[in-house]
Amino acid sequence: MRFLPIVERELLEVSRQPKTWWRRVLAMGVALALLVFVYLVLGQWYSPSSMGRQLFAILGGFGMICAMLAGPLTTVDCLSRERREGTLGLLFLTDLRSYDVVLGKTAAASLNMVLTLMAALPVVAIPMLMGGVSLMQLAFVMLALVTIMFLSLAIGVCASSLFASSRASLGVTIGFLLFHRVCLLQRARGVAGVSAP
Repeated sequence: MRFLPIVERELLEVSRQPKTWWRRVLAMGVALALLVFVYLVLGQWYSPSSMGRQLFAILGGFGMICAMLAGPLTTVDCLSRERREGTLGLLFLTDLRSYDVVLGKTAAASLNMVLTLMAALPVVAIPMLMGGVSLMQLAFVMLALVTIMFLSLAIGVCASSLFASSRASLGVTIGFLLFHRVCLLQRARGVAGVSAP
C-alpha cells in the first residue's frame, strides 16, 4: 500500500485545475500592486533604507492577515461536509487510517492557500534589496508567516472534525484565532514593559 494515498490523489486533482495557477498569478499581482502603491505614496517622505523597512512591515502585516485567514477560508468545512453528506464513513470502510483521511482532506483544502502564500513571499523580499532589512529578518518573517498559516489550517481542521455545521466550525476557528492574537499582543506588551527601563 502506498504512503498517504488520499493526499496524493487529492493533490493531483486540485493541481490539475486551472484556477490553481490563476490564484498564484493573482496573489503575485496583488502583492506587487500593493508594493508599488505603498512605494509611490510613501516614497517622497522616506529615505530608501527606511522606505524598505516600511514596505517590509506593511507587506509582512498583510501576509500575516492572509496567513491567519487560511484556516477560516479553506479548512473549516473539509471534514464536516463529508460528515453531513454521509460519505465520511465510506472512507473508513477501506483500509485507510484516520490520518490518511485527515491529511488528504487538509491537503486538498489548503493547497491553494499554501501556493498563494508561497507566490507572494518573493515580493516580501523586494524591500531587502532597498536596504534597511536584513536577510535574518526576512527569514524570520517568512518562517512566522508559514507557521501562522499552518496553525490556522490546523485549527480549521480540528474545528471541522468536532462540528458537523460549517458555521459552528467557522465561528470556533475565528474565535480561537482572535483569542490567540489577543494573547500574543498582551504578551508582547508585557515583554516590552519589562524590557523598558
